[in-house]
Amino acid sequence: MDDLKLYASSEQDMEKLMHTTSEFSNDIKMEFGLDKCASVKVTKGKKAVFNGISLPNGDKIGGLDEEGYKYLGVLEANTILHREMKELVTKEYVWRVKKILKTQLHGKFTMQAINTWAVPLVRYGAGILNWTAQELRSLDTKTRKLLRINGAHHPQGDVDRLYVSRQLGGRGLQSIEEVVRREENALTTFVKNSSDPEIVRLKEFFVEDKILLGEEIDKEIDSLQREEQRRQRWTGKVLHGQFPRQVQPMADPDSWSWMVEQDLKKETEGLLIAAQDQALRTNYIKHKIDKVPGSSPLCRLCRSHNETTDHILNGCPKLSQTDYKARHDKVSAAVHWSLCKEYGFDHSSKWYEHRAEKVLENDSVKLLWDFHVQSDHVIEHCRPDLLLVKKKTKEAVIIDIAVPGDVRITEKEQDKILKYQDLKREIKTVWQLRKVSVVPIVIGALGTITSNFRRYLDSVSCKLRVSNLQKTALLGSAHILRKVLEI
Repeated sequence: MDDLKLYASSEQDMEKLMHTTSEFSNDIKMEFGLDKCASVKVTKGKKAVFNGISLPNGDKIGGLDEEGYKYLGVLEANTILHREMKELVTKEYVWRVKKILKTQLHGKFTMQAINTWAVPLVRYGAGILNWTAQELRSLDTKTRKLLRINGAHHPQGDVDRLYVSRQLGGRGLQSIEEVVRREENALTTFVKNSSDPEIVRLKEFFVEDKILLGEEIDKEIDSLQREEQRRQRWTGKVLHGQFPRQVQPMADPDSWSWMVEQDLKKETEGLLIAAQDQALRTNYIKHKIDKVPGSSPLCRLCRSHNETTDHILNGCPKLSQTDYKARHDKVSAAVHWSLCKEYGFDHSSKWYEHRAEKVLENDSVKLLWDFHVQSDHVIEHCRPDLLLVKKKTKEAVIIDIAVPGDVRITEKEQDKILKYQDLKREIKTVWQLRKVSVVPIVIGALGTITSNFRRYLDSVSCKLRVSNLQKTALLGSAHILRKVLEI
């Protein structure tokens, strides 16, 4: 028995209730925690002077002080202390968010921590405390400000995307305003649909006194509608919604798996999301949108093309043989590691630490890395990233890997297949193979993949998760963005 609350119409009636409660407490060997007990007298709706009430054993429960008391976690006196309680909740909420952002938690877990440790503080009093829309929006604004200060969200990043689920490409943060309104609606729906006799008797009282703050809804439908509205607002924006609109016709739902499964640092995740949102202050953005006086839209490295995010990640000739190649080779090495593990070759314990060897061979297969294939005819494209020859079945697989701009992934897959047709015919004839196939492994610089991607991986027995390969490409892209934008 805990948090017992007694009501009486007079002091004499209250004394009788206290005597009865004291007798029951003695019978079950429980005692009053006097330091946590208080009494209050209300006259005409206002708190009146009251010296307390005596117990049968002579102990006394004193009057309530000005700060009120907590009942089930909510500050009360003669009524709920809304203003004081909201101040306490706001202060504790902000402290918890700051505490989370100072940790070394990665991006996904940072959002989960805020959702599970900070947001419930506000959610708990929803439907009881009279939060205004402005107060709730201010809390959401404060959260975003703290995220920006700690590098987890770009100042020009999309706001709606923060609150879209990670499975759909958002950050998965819960909006304080939506959480509170959802709880209010759920409480209202429960009361209005309840068949409990006590609640049924009080329904009219709840409605007349406007105690129910929400609306009657279907909880599941309402949640889906809110999610879809957020997603549509994000994708409908001219600049921030450009990336999802462009890749939507070709992108597989697994294109967002890196956001769900991987553990990128919150600063790295924030940078990559900002790149997708076209929020990074490239020279082109500064010139065309920020209207910086005297600015040039040209790339700070090559000085021959407009410096857009896509140009930095995929189109600058100054980076093609250095940073782009390093990013490409990391993805290739990850696939090579998986094949080494599958066919029994020596390999490092971690896929991201793997160093590929030019030629690996055993009784079953031969695995070539970036190997120039000699032929009887002149073939322009004769150096695929990986070439796997299965000796027993007399089959070979030409594997070529690319990390292009996300809007060009379908085109790049087709180019890779066409590119190696001459080599495919040549090695089939010269090496006397029964079958030769070409497998393109193409990941967008910002993680987008086609619906064929998983099928291609399975065809070469690559057991790495899609998100692992995406993470490899994305870390390379993040390195390129930091390098260029800090010049």
